[in-house]
Amino acid sequence: MKKILFLLILFSPLASSYDVNSISKLKDVWQDFAINLNHQFSLMAGFGRVDAYLCMVRNTEYKDFSNLKNTDGSSMGYLAKLDEGSCGQVPITMPWTVKSEQSTTNSPLNIEMINYQCPLGDLSNCLTMINAKMSLVEEDTASNPYGILTFDYFYGSRPDSNPLYLATYESKKVNDKIEFDSAIFVDALVINPSVYPSAGQQSEFYSAKIIHTPGAGGEGTVKTLNHRNDGAYEGLGYQSYPDGNPTSLRTTNFVYDNDHVLYRHIDRSGTATDDRCIDKKKTNGWNYVPTWFGYGIYDANGDRLTGSSNITINYTGPIQTKNNESWSGNIMITSGSSIGMPYKCKKVKDGTHWSGDNMCPGIANAPHIPEEIDGEIYENFPLLDIPEGTVLTDASNNEYYIRQLRPRIVYAEASLSQCATLTVGSAKETNDHTFFNYPVLNLPRVGAVLVNKLSNEPSKDIAFNGNKWIASDDDDSDGILNSLDMFPINALKNKDVDFDGIEDSEDGTLSEFQFNWTKYLDKSMFSSYEKDKLN
Repeated sequence: MKKILFLLILFSPLASSYDVNSISKLKDVWQDFAINLNHQFSLMAGFGRVDAYLCMVRNTEYKDFSNLKNTDGSSMGYLAKLDEGSCGQVPITMPWTVKSEQSTTNSPLNIEMINYQCPLGDLSNCLTMINAKMSLVEEDTASNPYGILTFDYFYGSRPDSNPLYLATYESKKVNDKIEFDSAIFVDALVINPSVYPSAGQQSEFYSAKIIHTPGAGGEGTVKTLNHRNDGAYEGLGYQSYPDGNPTSLRTTNFVYDNDHVLYRHIDRSGTATDDRCIDKKKTNGWNYVPTWFGYGIYDANGDRLTGSSNITINYTGPIQTKNNESWSGNIMITSGSSIGMPYKCKKVKDGTHWSGDNMCPGIANAPHIPEEIDGEIYENFPLLDIPEGTVLTDASNNEYYIRQLRPRIVYAEASLSQCATLTVGSAKETNDHTFFNYPVLNLPRVGAVLVNKLSNEPSKDIAFNGNKWIASDDDDSDGILNSLDMFPINALKNKDVDFDGIEDSEDGTLSEFQFNWTKYLDKSMFSSYEKDKLN
């Protein structure tokens, strides 16, 4: 215990000259967002992120602000600063523009949400933008975790409209079951900006179908495709998204009940892996940080390291074993997101090491390939995680602040006997990229921030310090209610229809930015390789 305590002190920011709290909140060390990923990603992509999106919708307090009307009778929106982190989403500095409408209590709830991701105080220089649209018929329940809805989420760059993340989810009743369809596109820039600093170099595509029986379980299929567009695979027969031959593809078929999931991977040649059984409860899982894209590494100024670094660091720290062992040796900072370190054999069930810091005996040097040892499933994982907030020091006394930006949850491996009542079925037909809806949203008029879910934690709210305004008040006494006043503490300003931070009377350009998506609707996703190998 004394040894562990010493190590925590040694590598704590408090024991170094690095004072992260003195660094501007606009620097990378504060602004870079963290995303929780799944280790069993080819499986978990099928279940989507509907729970997270519904959580965000509840964050908007739409029940109090639905059907807002302007003085001329037109539909109004409002500004809402959400706590995205509490919903397992990426925290966003700027507020959401929300428009919520519902004709009657028995009608679908229609919500549109727009967010501009901008440098603080510079709304005219937004680099990215998010459009989200939902038509909600029934909220999720314990028996139906998907609800009855259509949800579209589109995240892209400005001003070139490169898509960075696209998702469409649709759930509907089919007889006594729920059919849940999804399609997801992810640009590598979102996952690993240090290696892929610009959009379009590498992408991932997931499509899934789940047939769910309320209160019982269900079955489904996920298809996973990876594309490289950066020229690295030229001459090898691989082409770009969406119609080209992917660098890798996999079908995952699964079946589940209330407690467990049984799944099977099938590669592009049609070869199936052995069935695996996992516990559905996140609380029974554990986490690790991938070495090559999981970290944020920052210099003394709070800037993310760029390019190839290859900085050797002598490190001592605890590893997750039955006996709380520690390890000493050299690790290497290779980029602003990567830390090179040994991979060692860990039990998928709980992350404990098989034997000290040894590799799995049958799959040495092969990460994340399952091996059964003494009746338990093991894989090679990173030896240890560098804790959040650690300050590493190199031989020249340069200091580097460490954040965990892409941790992965590992759902606990269970024995096949716990899935004995489940049988993996044949592959389901899933949708291709033409499933995306690409909604075009127009900004409604909005006023002040009416919802702020960080009002009790103002330090997390860089833009508004936890403040919100009462819709029916007039804080700047300019005769315009806060619900209509985008500048609620400035009596000389009130309207900003294009949300660029410039009052309309002073704004020479009132044009609203719109995405110009490349939709590839004229291309079939499976035109350059044999589709039947996915089944």
